[in-house]
Amino acid sequence: MWEEIKLNNYWEGEIVNKRKDGKFYIERLKISTVYNEEKKLVNYIALFSDITLQKEQQKLIKEKLLYQQSKMAAMGEMIGNIAHQWRQPLGVISMSASGIKLWQEDGLYSQEEVKTFVKSILSSAQYLSDTIDDFRNFYQEDLEKSDFEVKKAIDKTINLLKTELIKEEIKVVYLRETELFLNGIENQFLQVTMNILNNAKDVLLEKNIQNKYIFIEIYKEEENICIEIQDNAGGVNDQIIEHIFEPYFTTKHKSLGTGIGLYMSEEIVTKQLNGELIVCNKVINYQNSKYFGACFKIKI
Repeated sequence: MWEEIKLNNYWEGEIVNKRKDGKFYIERLKISTVYNEEKKLVNYIALFSDITLQKEQQKLIKEKLLYQQSKMAAMGEMIGNIAHQWRQPLGVISMSASGIKLWQEDGLYSQEEVKTFVKSILSSAQYLSDTIDDFRNFYQEDLEKSDFEVKKAIDKTINLLKTELIKEEIKVVYLRETELFLNGIENQFLQVTMNILNNAKDVLLEKNIQNKYIFIEIYKEEENICIEIQDNAGGVNDQIIEHIFEPYFTTKHKSLGTGIGLYMSEEIVTKQLNGELIVCNKVINYQNSKYFGACFKIKI
């Protein structure tokens, strides 16, 4: 500071100051030098501004922006999942409609077969409607806390990813599924499980694992509710595991990952659900075989 004042006759910066009551606050400080007619330094003029509130507001804006970016990234994933889930029922509707058309024009089918076509169209249309509701509920801005069952909430997330998981032959296995309830905003919990499951899916595909598994455990540990979600993709490199919850940190290609999913997941678990999100590498024994991978533990 003094070197810059001597060189430029001015200094500006931020400092952490301490009040008389012992509390710290952030202060913006501007210092200018004052010279007399003989160009002799006679005084300093300093302007102090308490910017603690401003800094807190900037932090809130940044967190809100990251949350929106996380939502948008998850929405991109969801659009892909919708496309997969809709492909089959749309195909059924198209084939059934063609069958009805052929019955009308050429009489190729019987009345009973036409009834089957109509039933297939109605059933597929209902499936599409239910899928829309599932995805809409996932993104609904629900600000009210309520009691919800942990397994049912995770099942909702799995159902949203179901088509993609089946297509990629990824098996989801519950090793433990105790009936436990959480109090909070369910959609926020869904977003956390969605991020973790999507990451597990992506790393299993990236590493081209032969028998792909995602293991889930729900259990009580003293006064805590614990949810563990683990893949068998070989774990996270020890050199980067401590950085995995940092914003914009990603091991994926730039076109595939934003690096904010796990950051926002930790923010939601710690700040909204009053818990903690932990990651470690772990071995799981399942059907007389050992599977090694990254384990994400939500502890609330």
